This record gives sequence, C-alpha cells and structure tokens, in this order.
Amino acid sequence: MNKTTPFEMVLLYVSLCYLPGIFHAVVLFLLAAAICLLVKMPLVQGAAILFAIIGSAAGGVLTRVGIRYFDLKKRMTVQIPTLR
Repeated sequence: MNKTTPFEMVLLYVSLCYLPGIFHAVVLFLLAAAICLLVKMPLVQGAAILFAIIGSAAGGVLTRVGIRYFDLKKRMTVQIPTLR
C-alpha cells in the first residue's frame, strides 16, 4: 500500500549578499551613537556622524561591486529546506 503525505519537501533559496553591507552600516551607526552619547564636543560628534555616513556609503558601494563583479549573489545564497 502506497502512503502519500500531504507535505512536500521544498528548498527555499535566500540570498545573504547584502548582509555584510547592512552589518557594516549598523556597526558604524552604533559606534557613532555611542560617541554622540559619551562625548560632549559637537565637533567630535559631527565627525563621528560624518564618518558613519561616509563609511556606510563606501560599504554599500563595495557590496554592490562584489555582487556585480564577483558573483556574490550566487555564492552567498543558502538553501533552507521547508515543508509545504
């Protein structure tokens, strides 16, 4: 007797190629926020915010270059088995 199950194993593909750029931006903004809370000098606070903005933009550009020229989208895709 052949039993069939109502569930089917399906692979879900999730691309993690933007994760390094997002992580880099979050770390920079947390560092800038900590400096703004701890240091009371407006020049240092402005420099920290400017550094976070420029560093995040540079990280975004590097992430885009990596995706386009080094095929990061395919290399950083994970397969998650799910039931449907």
